Amino acid sequence: TGGVLLMPMLESSMGWSISAAITGFGMALLYPNLSAAIVDLSQPQWRATAIGIYRFWRDLGYAIGALVLSLFYARFNSNVLGCRRVHGRFHRLVSSQRLRVT
Repeated sequence: TGGVLLMPMLESSMGWSISAAITGFGMALLYPNLSAAIVDLSQPQWRATAIGIYRFWRDLGYAIGALVLSLFYARFNSNVLGCRRVHGRFHRLVSSQRLRVT
């Protein structure tokens, strides 16, 4: 959560990289524990199904969450929750980079 909350406040690609690394580190600590908890709480003959159901709903949440947030962003013209400020910073950051095609 800390890495995600930092992202709107940062303006450099290095800052965003550090924010993404913090978020990734937190996810790396969280997800193995969630899977282990599901395995621990399920009966031995039902463990594979329990993990499959958990992964299905978690991954579906990623897909639906991205879709819903993008529709929300498009509907409200990026004028909510500081999205316009983040989008402006990202656009300036990307447009300031010189990409060379070789």
